[in-house]
Amino acid sequence: MKECTSCGKETQGSIKFPCPKCKNDIQRCNKCRSLSIEYKCDCGHKGP
Repeated sequence: MKECTSCGKETQGSIKFPCPKCKNDIQRCNKCRSLSIEYKCDCGHKGP
C-alpha cells in the first residue's frame, strides 16, 4: 500500500494520478480528496 500525499496515512480505496508539473505519482485517500485537503508533490507543485 502507498501513503496519501496529503495526510501520509496508508491508502486503500484511493486515487492515483500524475503530477501536472513533473508526472510523479500523486496518491490521495478518499477522505483528503473529499475534503479538498492540499497536497504537495516532491517537485513543489501544490493542489487541492
